[in-house]
Amino acid sequence: MLNAKDLDYLKEKGISAEEFQKQLSYFENGVSYINLIRAATVGDGIIQLDQAEIEQYTTIFEQRDTGVQLMKFVPASGAASRMFKALYSYVQDRKSGQSTADYCLEAKDDFMLVFEKGLKKFPFYDKVRAELTANENDSEFLVSFVRTLLTENGLNFGSRPKGVLPFHRYEDEVHSPFVEHFKESLEYATSQNKSRIHFTISEAHLPLFEQEELKVKNSFPILYEKLEISYSYQKSLTDTIAVDELNQPFRTDEGQLFFRPGGHGALMENLNDIDADVVFIKNIDNVQVERDLDLSVSYKKALAGVLLQKQEALFEIAAELEAAPLSHSELTNLKAEVEQILGRAIAIDAQSDFQSALLDSVDRPLRVCGMVKNEGQAGGGPFWVSTKNQREELQIIESVQIDDSNPEQQQILNSATHFNPVDLVCGLKNHKGIPFNLKEYIDYDQVFISSKSLGEAQIKALELPGLWNGSMAGWNTVFVEVPILTFNPVKTVNDLLKSTHQV
Repeated sequence: MLNAKDLDYLKEKGISAEEFQKQLSYFENGVSYINLIRAATVGDGIIQLDQAEIEQYTTIFEQRDTGVQLMKFVPASGAASRMFKALYSYVQDRKSGQSTADYCLEAKDDFMLVFEKGLKKFPFYDKVRAELTANENDSEFLVSFVRTLLTENGLNFGSRPKGVLPFHRYEDEVHSPFVEHFKESLEYATSQNKSRIHFTISEAHLPLFEQEELKVKNSFPILYEKLEISYSYQKSLTDTIAVDELNQPFRTDEGQLFFRPGGHGALMENLNDIDADVVFIKNIDNVQVERDLDLSVSYKKALAGVLLQKQEALFEIAAELEAAPLSHSELTNLKAEVEQILGRAIAIDAQSDFQSALLDSVDRPLRVCGMVKNEGQAGGGPFWVSTKNQREELQIIESVQIDDSNPEQQQILNSATHFNPVDLVCGLKNHKGIPFNLKEYIDYDQVFISSKSLGEAQIKALELPGLWNGSMAGWNTVFVEVPILTFNPVKTVNDLLKSTHQV
């Protein structure tokens, strides 16, 4: 079904014909669901730290070897359109002269009432108000405000990336997530007198991030000297083919194959390019005001301390396993040590070489993941899963990875006590200081299919295994409970009205 023009296009994108056919096969054959065993809980897959342990692990991190290279990795490519979804609906559906209360009554949603009541508390209020001539008592004031906020003729916030929008208003200045992340990075991601922070962004947004970086340079010149800011884009070779309802490749009106970005799992390519020993991963919209920064920093350091302690122990075992042949009793003792370090059983096939198999279990990238008590927030959760090799492992699983027609699996999914706030500390190098090839630890079968609208057409889209889901399925994983106050995402604009985002 591929013509010469198609093959040239695939080559241009860096996608092989074999990879293209593999993507199509998922639509034809369906995707594999994850088999949940049980939810990970405190004492059974999730570590709960007391204050003494937090201080102990913080000390381990702060007294680390000076040669340990740190970096903060921030996925930041998303535009803010979904953040303002309710505002777009308001502008589109509100009838002329209709009050906000009547609109909300008709829409059966009080989102716009909350927005209107908190209007002056938004960090962008003064900026929008300066663009308006309308009186605040005017019945059309709110719709004028929203249009000025979102559209090209105004501030165009709806098309900008979240990372550069005003999130927090202090006495004399307004800070974006970009600024809050760099301030946080200085507190725990500094090594060799440099705080290295990497943003994955859309190439079209680079000028906006560069403008924000220039503001940082001008407003915080001394701090800026300590920063090393870098950017990367999602690679074209991670795009995935879309198909029609008959599972045939969807084509544009010009006949070209239609590819879409493959989701946040595509960022494994970007993470794999990072040169650092320890990498902190946190989403762009999860930021703290300065008042709450100490708590977040404290737990970041503690998570990193857990990683460094466990990593050192695993490094010693890996070196011992590589050095010389060991007796069965020695290997049995080392296996027990590994199980103690990772908090799970290590399954080794009887047909496998014991020493090689144990080394393979140890010599892997390591991640320590913060987990927050579940209070109704959306997001992946920590679970014990059965792998293709019938091994019991810890993984972060999203609801879309579970068979919704299987009541037992749905019951386990709903029993989760914690969820993943995207709060990870990752060890990317082995005991010899050599970077792992992170792509070797992806479970490529953890893709999933979603339905999308493209104009009037309905298409099916393929999402790559998520960055912290299937893309890290082969990593050694440790879950640690962190407080809810360390998780302050801004998913909708009204989240900015929460006390955690008000100064």
